[in-house]
Amino acid sequence: HTLLVDVCQAAKFEAESLKNYRAKYQTENTDFKTNICTELARSFADIGDIIRGKDLYLGNQEEKVKLENNLKRIFKEIYDNLNDEGVQKHYKDDYKGTENYYKLRNAWWEANRQEVWKAITCGSAGSQYFREIQTLQKNANALTEQFPHILTTCRSIFAGLKNGP
Repeated sequence: HTLLVDVCQAAKFEAESLKNYRAKYQTENTDFKTNICTELARSFADIGDIIRGKDLYLGNQEEKVKLENNLKRIFKEIYDNLNDEGVQKHYKDDYKGTENYYKLRNAWWEANRQEVWKAITCGSAGSQYFREIQTLQKNANALTEQFPHILTTCRSIFAGLKNGP
């Protein structure tokens, strides 16, 4: 299915439209103080909410219904193509008869959110900022993973000193 490609393409177009719209809006509204990074993060969150069926879409009601029905159809196809009965049972629709597939939609978003994030931020003026933050997070994660090993080593050394050479 092409859902990931479609969502990434929509995210990229969203980022491009934000850049263009933002410049015009800032010219007309001098008290507008948000930056492109914040706007991209908000749009990313909105995309996630739409995918997961949690969006409070306030735009055109007809478009909202059309989009939601299309997502229901897509996730039904994904669900129907799950080969494992246990997996199908796990993702069975929680809400009787609604065919929203919320569990499956959440799982899809969690599995693909990094790709959507790349799509929405790569071409933006703030993309370098996002890359630096990701590097800092990776470094922090590496240190966090090493911490238990360091504690164990220190405990072993301390126990050896306490018990004698």
